[in-house]
Amino acid sequence: METIELKSWSDFSAAIERIRVEHGTYFDEIAETERQNRVLFRGQSDSSWDLKTTLDRVQPHIPIAIYYRFVERIYDELQSVTGKQWTFESFVDRQIDPKVPVPPTFIKLPSYELLVYLRHHGFPSPLLDWTSSPYIAAFFAMEESRKADQSAVFAYIGNPGGEKIENLSGVRIHTMGPHVTTDRRHFAQKASYTFATQWESDLEYTRFAMHEDVQKVHDFEQDILIKVTIPRADRTKSLRELEDYNINHYTLFYSDDALVRSLAVRAFELET
Repeated sequence: METIELKSWSDFSAAIERIRVEHGTYFDEIAETERQNRVLFRGQSDSSWDLKTTLDRVQPHIPIAIYYRFVERIYDELQSVTGKQWTFESFVDRQIDPKVPVPPTFIKLPSYELLVYLRHHGFPSPLLDWTSSPYIAAFFAMEESRKADQSAVFAYIGNPGGEKIENLSGVRIHTMGPHVTTDRRHFAQKASYTFATQWESDLEYTRFAMHEDVQKVHDFEQDILIKVTIPRADRTKSLRELEDYNINHYTLFYSDDALVRSLAVRAFELET
């Protein structure tokens, strides 16, 4: 993984422009035209942290079908208490249904809307959230007060050449896009999600994997990750600039708690 170490917040825009110039387009040889490539961003307040989902921290490498059984356990109560309705579908792999192709190349997680809702409300999730806006990612990298020397904004380019090649290890990263009916914070944050999977050929099931597991096995150019580190000494400067863009906790979460948190940061840190 390439690391770009910034000397100051002022260098951030130039670093993002460099990434977009290098990876933001690809040439479609069949159509003989240049096409846009999706570049996603994720902010983390400590640059030493790995890319881990909330599920990785609780129960890493869990089979996907087993995870869906956990979701099924809380499904009825969740609908009853919230008054919201979702369609629930179990995940089916070859261990359950021999008709499922082996190994599964492109996995689609069922009940995407439900998974996104659970991710945004604290249920352990295999989804790693990203944004199409590097400045929203920078806000999440810089907003919290921490003792770390540097924050990080990760850039992810899944298909730099327009398509993916299946690797023989069976481990891969999948991307799920922004088009989903869910909480409005998803749209405010311009969110997309990734999840990593590993096919266990001996046992004939698919489990969730860690994103950095995929980086370890690739010997060709795809699933590119770039880490941009930002000095946390520039935290106040960055938050003031992002506030000028109307990027703050309230505009990204739209809750009373988020409003009060945004006002507190403004009163105690940005207007002093």
